[in-house]
Amino acid sequence: MKKIGKILSGIGMLIALPMTWVGCQATRAGYESPKYSVVENDSSEFEIRRYPAMEVVATKSGDNSGGDGSFMRLFRYIDKGNEAEQKIAMTTPVLMSEGKMHFVVPTAVAADGTPAPANDAVVVETIPAGIFATMRFAKREEAQASARTLMESLKKAGKNTEGKPIFAYYDPPWTPAMLRRNEVLIRLAE
Repeated sequence: MKKIGKILSGIGMLIALPMTWVGCQATRAGYESPKYSVVENDSSEFEIRRYPAMEVVATKSGDNSGGDGSFMRLFRYIDKGNEAEQKIAMTTPVLMSEGKMHFVVPTAVAADGTPAPANDAVVVETIPAGIFATMRFAKREEAQASARTLMESLKKAGKNTEGKPIFAYYDPPWTPAMLRRNEVLIRLAE
């Protein structure tokens, strides 16, 4: 009887894992993300992309998870907490850089004019267009180590960088680590 239980448990896992993967992909696919073009993908360590300018709403953040209230300040902005009282669609990724959390403004909203925030702790900013080196990582705890690894790889490849790393988180926190899409982006000097 124990053997049958183990077999059924194993079959259940074989079914659940692909379904979890599909669910994560579907969740991520339901949100607008910045369009980019791949400039170079010759390295197994990193990819080089060209991004357009991105309009974002930003707030100060003391941690990398939004646990300090930064995520909810930005969420309230898109949930009618702006001067137009306009509901704005969530996008991916959530960006973290230099003590700030950013939500990317959907392209249609930016084109029509991003509403001013109702909360003084939220600001509208633009991340200038540019070329970025990117590398994926699984867990938030790996973010800083991944940034160091990417910087070392870029130095070895003779690429000049500018600015601080930007961390991009595409998935909700309940997504299993092995299925997450987290990236570190470092702007390259042009």
